[in-house]
Amino acid sequence: WEVLESQSLAKDHRNNQKRLHVQTLCPNASQTWCKALLLCTLIFVLPHEQAELHEAMAANPSQNWIVKPSSSAQGKGIFITNDINDVGQLKQSSIVCEYLDNPLLLDGYKFDLRIYVALMSIHPLRIYIYDEGLVRLATVKYEKAIAGAKENQYKHLTNYSLNKHNAAFQENLNAQ
Repeated sequence: WEVLESQSLAKDHRNNQKRLHVQTLCPNASQTWCKALLLCTLIFVLPHEQAELHEAMAANPSQNWIVKPSSSAQGKGIFITNDINDVGQLKQSSIVCEYLDNPLLLDGYKFDLRIYVALMSIHPLRIYIYDEGLVRLATVKYEKAIAGAKENQYKHLTNYSLNKHNAAFQENLNAQ
């Protein structure tokens, strides 16, 4: 299941970034599909792309980056930074992505959607989407990250295993 691993996905995304020039495809970014392409952020796999990350961080020092250890889960080890020294000291393989400072919000909270699909065939393409999914919410209202500040992870991450420890967490007692 290598295709499902975050490190493998990041490498594929990075290779696509090199081939895909959104500005060439979408000079005015007015079409909906072009706007979706513009949401693609720079992604680096460390330690292999440390030099490229350093170059990107030096080019835009105020840009925040989100760092996730490749072998971690449940929000463990994730942090936001704009300091190359924070990522230069990492001992384990990690994924580093540009942090989107203007995310889509739900009542002021960051969220993500878990939509489950079954890929039945590649050729012909046959995908089934399950009728139900999950919405995961952060437990603190979102505010733009301040470059270099150690941020409250409850407003930036939607991981259940992390947010359940926040005093503001509310268990859903009416699940249907």
